[in-house]
Formats: sequence, structure tokens, C-alpha cells
Amino acid sequence: MKTLKTPKILFFGLDHSICAGISCSIEELGLCARADIHPGPGDPPIHSNGYDIIVVDLDMVISRENPGFMEAPQGNGSFAKILAVSEQGADAPISDLLRPHVFDWIEKPIKADLLLRRVVFALQFLERELRIERMADELNAFRSGALSQNSELEPLRNQLLDTKKALSVLAHNIHTEREDVEKQIALKLRSLVIPAVDKLKNMKGLAPYSAEIKVISTLIEHMTSDFIVDARIASILTTAELRVASLIKNGLSTDDIARQLNVTPGTVRTHRKRIRKKLNIAKASYSLNNFLISQVEGSKGRNGED
Repeated sequence: MKTLKTPKILFFGLDHSICAGISCSIEELGLCARADIHPGPGDPPIHSNGYDIIVVDLDMVISRENPGFMEAPQGNGSFAKILAVSEQGADAPISDLLRPHVFDWIEKPIKADLLLRRVVFALQFLERELRIERMADELNAFRSGALSQNSELEPLRNQLLDTKKALSVLAHNIHTEREDVEKQIALKLRSLVIPAVDKLKNMKGLAPYSAEIKVISTLIEHMTSDFIVDARIASILTTAELRVASLIKNGLSTDDIARQLNVTPGTVRTHRKRIRKKLNIAKASYSLNNFLISQVEGSKGRNGED
């Protein structure tokens, strides 16, 4: 058995020949342990601390009034195992401090093979306790390392979240800008190109190309269909008023429309009044822009569009 350390075994007060035989048997089993046999001739009393496994003849300890074994042994850590040998077995008198540390009781007369099995079992039990302690230390070290790593990763996690938010805002801005560009292109086509195409239709010299001009006009109307007002409204308004209504629906102010159509703001205001009158929008507080947008959305719903 591969051990985590070399445990120390103390045989105290037992027959030397039995203890020596057990020590040799432990080595033959490949168990790494150091055994001390006490007392020898002329040996002074020995304290039990410093040993991991203690095989003690309680009858001898009590008869000699050895105070060292009447205290709770500590061993090399907190794993000291006591194998108590006594004629009275588990009924032998023993101090309250020492009793909780008794790992096993062996009743006399001692049989060498039984004592060997008990010592080997105590060694194996100690080995498992030491391994569990090491695993607990490794687990605590891993937990500490994980907590430390987590605290180091926290700033990076926050930075990634900030980056994600920034990219989301950027994507939204790009989408909005694209819509604005598309809207401006559509407005230019409807306010400038379509009137020009209408003029071309009435030029006598271009009569042979009327079909092509019509195709151009139809394509422009189709490409800008999302930006025009409802067809019913278009039939009520004049071309100039329809052009102004399209620009109002897309959020342009009176001054912006004036610059767009190259007219005065007063002209635009006149168009706005006429549009309101034709559409029966009496309340001045009601937004013409909102009305035109609602008409377009209603038209989409009636046409089955998304």
C-alpha cells in the first residue's frame, strides 16, 4: 500500500517477542511503518504523543501509574489510533480523555495473528483518513483558485457585456441610418424625379418613348411605395399637395419641405391648410404627420401586407 507518510507505531507494555514479530510481518506486507517497543530494560516512562498508532497494555499502564497514557494522544496530527489491550476488554478502567481515542479493544490473552490483523487494519484506516485530508486540502486549494480566477475573469466578463451593448447600439444606429438613407432616396425620387418624368410625358418630341417613360414612372412608384400616402388620399390631392403630404408623412418640417421643393415656407403652409381641409382634419392640435402615417398603415392592413 502506497502511504502518504511513514506512520509511527508504539507497542507499549506488550511482550517484546510478539511485538517484534508483528513489526517484521508489517514490513513483509509492504506496509511502510516504523515500530517502537517500550519499555525495554531500564527505559524511562515514555509519552504517547508523536505516534500515529498505539498498541498499549492498559493493565500495565494503570499498574505503573504512567501519566503519559492517561492523556489524550495527539499523534503527528489528529489521527492517533489506540489499540487497547486489557484482560477486561472494553470494560477496562480508562480516563475520559483517552477513551474517545480508542480505535479498537483487544482482550487478553493476546493472539499474535489477531493483533497483526488489527494493526494492519488500523494502518489502512489511517491511510484512508490521511488521503481524505489531502483531498480536502486539494479541494480547498482548487476552490480558492477557482474563486481567484473568477474574480480575475469578472472584469473581462463586464468588458464583454459592455462590448455587446456597444455593438447592439451600433447595429441599431446602422439600421436607423440605412432607413433614413432609403427614405431620403425615396423622397428625392418622388419629389424631383417623378415630376420631371411627368413633364417628359407631355413633351411632343418624346411621344415615341412614352412607353419607356411610363415604365420608368411605374418603377419609381413601385420602389417608393412604402413612402407614399394612401391611394384614396392621393386621388383627393393635387400633385403638388401629394408631394407635400409625402414629405410631411416622412417627418419633414415646413422649412425642410420648402428647401426640398425649392418653394417658400408660406407656400408649404398654404398646401398644409388645403390638405387638412380636403382630409377633414379640423382640429389644429391633431398632427397631420400622424394622420398620414395612420392612413398608410391602414392601407397596408387592408392590402394584407405585413
